[in-house]
Amino acid sequence: MRSSKALISFLVLIAISCTSTKHFSNREDSLNFDWSEKPVGSIAHKNPTEKLVDDLEPAPLKIEYKNLSANYVTDLISEFTLKWEGTPHKIGGMSKNGIDCSGFTVVMFQELFGHRFTGRRSSDIFMEVIPVKRSELRPGDLVFFKIYGRRIDHVGVYIGNGFFSHASVQKGVIFSSLSEPYYDKRFFMGGRVSEDILANKNVSE
Repeated sequence: MRSSKALISFLVLIAISCTSTKHFSNREDSLNFDWSEKPVGSIAHKNPTEKLVDDLEPAPLKIEYKNLSANYVTDLISEFTLKWEGTPHKIGGMSKNGIDCSGFTVVMFQELFGHRFTGRRSSDIFMEVIPVKRSELRPGDLVFFKIYGRRIDHVGVYIGNGFFSHASVQKGVIFSSLSEPYYDKRFFMGGRVSEDILANKNVSE
């Protein structure tokens, strides 16, 4: 009789232990999305045996931005990007020693337009802009991506004709195209700040 009660108690303890472990594990998984960007190796595919052919970011583009449009916002953003081009990626970085995508966007808008985003992560910045369809993007709009998972984890700045500048994980600060399969399939939505903000030219000639 005692042995039966002992066995039942043992099985109950195992069941409780498994339930608690599973609950904690699920909570850890949800916390993985807190970072604005993650190492490339953390990409999780729905099918572990499936390998995406475009996991590697496309090569940086060399563009003649003055041929894109006569928009002064395009010129400002492009000139700013050229000054930062090649700066390595660094999570949380805010200088030419290293910078991440959201940091690059924050610094650009502060220096060019005198605008301060209150958020620091890509997903936070998205909450501060007006959502814009891809077909309605204009120079100075932001472009948001879901690179590694279910949430926004990458942001760039649109310069026109399908091109944008950003701080990529693998290449650092570069120009890229939305038509590249890598970015095309991961694009989420555009975002627009106030027209008055873009009209506030804050860079010295």
